[in-house]
Amino acid sequence: MEDHRDGGDPHDGGDPHRVESDPRAASDPDPRAVSDPRVASDVALGLAVPVMDLLVALCAQYRLNPSEHTVEILSHNRNHVSFKPNSPIGSLDAETIVLKPKVTEEKTKRPYTPEASVRLLINYRRSHKTVVRVSPRVPLGDLVPVVGRKCEFCPASTVLLRDSVSREPLDLSRSLDQLGLRELFARDTAGKKPLLPGRNAL
Repeated sequence: MEDHRDGGDPHDGGDPHRVESDPRAASDPDPRAVSDPRVASDVALGLAVPVMDLLVALCAQYRLNPSEHTVEILSHNRNHVSFKPNSPIGSLDAETIVLKPKVTEEKTKRPYTPEASVRLLINYRRSHKTVVRVSPRVPLGDLVPVVGRKCEFCPASTVLLRDSVSREPLDLSRSLDQLGLRELFARDTAGKKPLLPGRNAL
C-alpha cells in the first residue's frame, strides 16, 4: 500500500520562530505558538486549555521559568487580544501566541541613587552645638521639626536664624542651598514674644 504521507520536516520552509500545533490534537486548527527562535518542535494546544496552563506547558517544554515569561495573543489581523489567565484558548480570536520574557520593574527602573545630604551645624543656647544630616534642597520649614528635636526644643516654638546675633528669622520657604548655608542658629521662643520676619526684636 502506497504511503501518501509527506516524509519531510513539517518545519522546513516555515517561519523558524513558529511552533506549529499538532493537527491531531483537535479537528479544528489550533492557534500557533511563537517561542524563542532557538527552539522548534510540535506542541499540542487544546482549545479548552486556559491561557495560564498553556504558558506553564510551553515553559515546561522549553525548560523556561513560567514566572519569568508571559504570553501575548495575536488575532488573525495581528491585533493584540486581551484575555484573562483562565480564559480558554478556544474562546479567544487567537491566531498566534507569543511566548516572551517578562519585563520586570527592576529591569526598567533606573539605578537607585541615594538622595544627597549635608552636615548642618546647629548652634543653640549660646554655646551649644550639634550636627544633623539633612537634604540641602528641601525648604527650611521641613527641617524645623528635625532641628527642634535635635536641640530638645518644641518644633512649634523653634525659630531658625542665620547666626546668634541675627534678629530676623530665616525664610522657611527657601532651602539651605538657596541661602548658601551649612550652619545656622536655632532659638526656642517658648514663653517669649516670637520674632517676626522683617521686624527687629528689642
